Amino acid sequence: KSDRPNSSVQLTQRESPQAAKIKPTAIVQVYNANGEGVNCRALIDNCSDDCFIEESLVKKLNLKKQTLPHHQNIEALEGKLVATATESVQLELSSLYHPQIQINLTALVIKKIGGRYPRESLDASNWNHIPKIGLADPHFNESTPVNILLSTDIHYRIIRSGLLRGNENDPVSQESIFGWLVGGGTATSNPTKSICNLTDLSLETQIQQFWKLEDCSNEVNRLTPQELNCEDHYNRTTTVLPDGTFEVQLPFHADKLSLGNSKFMATKRFHSLEMKFSRNSDLKVQYTKAIHELLADGHLEEVPRSEFNIPDDEVYYLPHHPVMKESSTTKLRIVFDASAKTSSGVSLNEQLLVGPVLQDDLTSILIRWRYWLVPFKADVKQMYLYISMHSPHRNFQRILWRDHPQQQVKMFRLKKVTFGVASSPYQAIKTLQTLAMKQRHKYPHA
Repeated sequence: KSDRPNSSVQLTQRESPQAAKIKPTAIVQVYNANGEGVNCRALIDNCSDDCFIEESLVKKLNLKKQTLPHHQNIEALEGKLVATATESVQLELSSLYHPQIQINLTALVIKKIGGRYPRESLDASNWNHIPKIGLADPHFNESTPVNILLSTDIHYRIIRSGLLRGNENDPVSQESIFGWLVGGGTATSNPTKSICNLTDLSLETQIQQFWKLEDCSNEVNRLTPQELNCEDHYNRTTTVLPDGTFEVQLPFHADKLSLGNSKFMATKRFHSLEMKFSRNSDLKVQYTKAIHELLADGHLEEVPRSEFNIPDDEVYYLPHHPVMKESSTTKLRIVFDASAKTSSGVSLNEQLLVGPVLQDDLTSILIRWRYWLVPFKADVKQMYLYISMHSPHRNFQRILWRDHPQQQVKMFRLKKVTFGVASSPYQAIKTLQTLAMKQRHKYPHA
């Protein structure tokens, strides 16, 4: 037997130079507990809803921290959780150039704001349009850390009318009370990176993979205890309504944790959605139409006044956002985020059993497809919305909505199985299979 490899796979990846992004930074004076000004480097972020300060700087300034009434989740794009804030501080800061102008703000305390800004030091010698004096950050092009992040409302309070532009790919200089801010994209001269990975495959390994690929055994996978619990829960709690509609319940874990408050988080996400609407009126029209269709079709209902004051652990507010797909017949889809964290640091999806995978594997589907001379396929439109949710459990599927910012935000709840909830795929397929078994004598050829 030879140990020599019989074949090899070589993968090569090349990275082309990308544009470096300069985010506006400023050296500001922040006053400590004794009223003394300390120079700090701040990042001006016109997309952030809140101001932030690093915990190490709070200790250095000896500032008094205040405990938040609820934990505040810090989320990035698509609601991805990046940090959780439990405390805040009151900051007083001023400009080095205009010390008479002072700004008071509340900042959330987090361990780390980010890395260095910019990501790498840049050559600014050819940017002749950028002033040599009066810069908000004289070392804006040097890769150094920041310890304060100022939000969008601070950004609009500090900017002035002056604007200096260079060539097309040069950063822009914006006048502000802190001095001239510099931001934008610029070409980088980084060398191209190449990565080469070489993997040798022995003959024995290839034969093992071949037999695994060709294996068409119909062995039933053993279910885990949690999957068995989910199956048992479905069989015990699912009912058929008089009109033939299946009604299911959410399969919570036996050791269900405290959900905590989710309305605060959902409210912030909804206000962010409204800001997006203010910049895209067409998106707002489509989104509002989709919400109204859910109401008209009976999939969504307003929360009854008698259930306004349900305890936090018995209700969950789903943040929602649009996803556009031009190739689809339904170009806009509302996505509900049941993975968003509450004040206790858990989400609805973490509390639910997901159930076993009920779909056939791809090999079985392809063989069944090729078995017949003329195969047919069908797509059930909005399949989840044909399955009703048990009334008390609809409170775990609440959303916030209003047609116009001038109106009061109202509470609604989804009456059907909802896309984005962890248990929904299992419940939908299980209901289809159960329906087929119930109707097999009536439609034997189906």
